[in-house]
Amino acid sequence: MTVSEKQLKANKKNAQKDGVKTPEGKAIVKYNALKHGLLAKEAVITVGEGAWKQDKRDFTKMHKDGKPFEEIYDWGENWEWLEDKFKYLLIGHEDYEGFDPKNFREFLNNSAGWSDEQIWEADIELCDENIDEHKKEIADL
Repeated sequence: MTVSEKQLKANKKNAQKDGVKTPEGKAIVKYNALKHGLLAKEAVITVGEGAWKQDKRDFTKMHKDGKPFEEIYDWGENWEWLEDKFKYLLIGHEDYEGFDPKNFREFLNNSAGWSDEQIWEADIELCDENIDEHKKEIADL
């Protein structure tokens, strides 16, 4: 494919610009040069651990700001992990309608006697557990 003279000049001019300046922009482009890792000196695996760290920061801030649980109902993976961790509470409770953040929260409130404060704490603690689990998996690699 040939590039027109006009496009070539525009490309050269754009290449001389200063580049990304904001922290958000730098975070987006920081791995642009990483292609396949065949010649990498270190493994770059941070997705799982980083995601749980971000969830912990978000949950902690939302809890501190007094946000209602309805704002985190769409964080499905967190609710599923929480349900799995505390499935022993479900034994013998036919009134539990299966996984759904609203149902699970109501079950924890009404049948298990948990306050919303305890659910927040358990969800934040769950983030710590997942961060530790991902660190161990990365170390094993």
